[in-house]
Amino acid sequence: MVSAKIEPYSIYPNWFHWQKFNRGDFTVVRCDSATSNNFIGGCVFNNVLSSVEFELGKGYDKAYKHYWKACFTPSDTYPHNPVKQLPGCPNILPDHVQRPTYLLHRGDQQTNNNSRAATRCNSLWPNYAAAGLECDEYPFASSKERSAEIDQLRSFSVCTIPGTENGAAGAPLNRMCSRDRLLVGDPYFIRFKTPLFAPNPLPPSRDALCNPPNPSSEYAK
Repeated sequence: MVSAKIEPYSIYPNWFHWQKFNRGDFTVVRCDSATSNNFIGGCVFNNVLSSVEFELGKGYDKAYKHYWKACFTPSDTYPHNPVKQLPGCPNILPDHVQRPTYLLHRGDQQTNNNSRAATRCNSLWPNYAAAGLECDEYPFASSKERSAEIDQLRSFSVCTIPGTENGAAGAPLNRMCSRDRLLVGDPYFIRFKTPLFAPNPLPPSRDALCNPPNPSSEYAK
């Protein structure tokens, strides 16, 4: 990985040489060929905060509603935790401008995170995989915020959704990581194209969206 500065210059016909404008201002460009980006080299402006926008009607509506609930009604998600607040979510004000609160970061322990989420889903919805469902989770398994310590605090959300939708919802995130060349530790946040509050339809309850859980599960209480 290398970084470089870009300083803007310009020249006009009656000038004898290039003139730098906005003296002292510059943009940092970072170039890499990281394994996480399939060794394909590329460069990005390092001072731009990355984000991924999710959209209804793209084959992952249940995942969209799950992420929305995780961000804006986290007490109505599983595991049960009436005071949890999840990272990476925007503030959506009356002008519908989305502003990030605190951020997600690309991590490097996705396999372990998937395993812990599956354990929670199996407790909440036994044999869910037999019905063609997968354990969708937020924050994402690929994020640094899905640590074992955070999981112990129940500061995450899981929901069973069709496997096709779970895979489709991962595509925008993977595209952002690749195109924005996110490296381990790089920050980002998520955005929603359609706010799910009036006059738009409201998201369903957690039981309607994810299926009613096993009432004896420790994560349902």
